[in-house]
Order: sequence, then C-alpha cells, then structure tokens
Amino acid sequence: MTTPPASKNFSYEVKTKSYLSKVMHLGEDLIIMDRTHQYKEETTPIDTYGPIWIIGLSSMPNKISIKSGPELIELDGPSGVFAPPFSILKWKIQPGTFKWTALASNTLLPRSVTNKPFIFSWNEIVPNTFEELLDLVNNIKVKKYVEMQMTKSPSAEKIKKIIDNNYKENIGIGEIANSLGLSHAYACREFKKTYDLSPVEYRHKIRIFDAIKSLSIGVPVTEACLNSGFSSINQFNLHFKKVMGTTPLNFNTNKNPTKQRI
Repeated sequence: MTTPPASKNFSYEVKTKSYLSKVMHLGEDLIIMDRTHQYKEETTPIDTYGPIWIIGLSSMPNKISIKSGPELIELDGPSGVFAPPFSILKWKIQPGTFKWTALASNTLLPRSVTNKPFIFSWNEIVPNTFEELLDLVNNIKVKKYVEMQMTKSPSAEKIKKIIDNNYKENIGIGEIANSLGLSHAYACREFKKTYDLSPVEYRHKIRIFDAIKSLSIGVPVTEACLNSGFSSINQFNLHFKKVMGTTPLNFNTNKNPTKQRI
C-alpha cells in the first residue's frame, strides 16, 4: 500500500528540455502549477484533462489561440480558460516563451457551474486557496464558451462518453463501436474528424493525466501505471514521454529531489 506524503502541503519541480513546471499541492483539494514553456515553432497541441477540472491563467496576449468548433479564438490580454472534467482543448501557440498558471482540483464543482469549457477575462490575481478559486469561478460574469467538437457528431460524442466512464478498463475501441452499432473503422474515423485525435490517443492522454495525479503524491511508477489503465510499463513510459516530454519518474514526488514540504 502506498504511503501518502506526511504533509498535505508540498511542492516540487519538473524540468524538461522545453519546460519548467513548479507545482504546489495545497491540502487535498487544490494544485497550483506555474509553467514556463519554450516553443521553438508554432504548435497546435491538444490537451485532455481527465476526471479533474482545471483553470489556466495567462497574461500573454497574441501568443495563444484556442479552437472552438471550426473557429480559432485568440486570447487577447490577461485571460483564463476553464476546463471541466474530460475536456478536450486544441491550442495554437506561437513561437517564444509562454508563461501560465494552472489551478486544478478533484473536488466536485457546485451544480451551478457549467460543464462546458469557456474563456474569460482575468483580473491577474491568482487564487491561493480552494475557496478563492471557487470565488473566481462563481464571480465570472462574461463567458465565451468553447465548442470541443471540430464538427458535430452524436456518434463521436457517445464514444467519448463511454471512454470517459471506462478509461481504466480494458475495453477495446472495437467493442465500444459494436455496442453503438458502428464499425470499428467508422468509429475511429468519426472520432478523429470530430476531436482531431483518435479514440486510442484520447484514452492514452486521460490515463496519463490520471497517473500524474498518483505520481504527484508518491505512488510508485508501476502502481500508477496499472491503476490508470495501462497494462504494460513499457507502453506507459512510451506514451508518457510522448505526451509530457519526460519520464514518469520525474513526476514521482518520492523520487523527485526538488520536493519540499510547505
């Protein structure tokens, strides 16, 4: 059985060739991450966030845009992006150094908060507690909603929902397709056309994000791998490095030499 950190408040750093993340765990319901990321060329990453919700904050005008359906929305001035659980967000990021802060939580949001991603103007004050984060969410007056689907597809939406509810299980995409009366080829093609990544790629990303939650509280790499739904440590390491640009060990706070109690 994994032993959790002696203190619920701790911090650590993850450094790779392209980014530096400074992460703080404040209690059981708030994670704050400050990242400085160097982009050598224009890039269009797709982020998925798994079962947690997250808010990203940045004062980098004209550096980043977000895809909403067929449109591209430029973030102008200090901006925030709210992503509820199991969001898929596609970005367009210009070359240069990009700095942003993310606040994430496993704690359930009030029912009054929408389950759709949205963009909002940010007052450049970073919340330091979960209560301050909730105040930020509840006091946003103007929201610009983000459509996750590139094109509308009820079939792709159903496939996504099944993956979201069963991402840790060893259920093949073919099985999911059959349960919906679809061919495997059509299901994969429809999902890719709708979300710009394959259903397998989407599930891998969710599993990696789930594993990061475990690694950050000191769960061993093999245990985090299996608990998140991967059946092979080699496969886990391969996909983790592809998505995060580093190995799972760098996210494991029991092995990370930068970890400090706060």
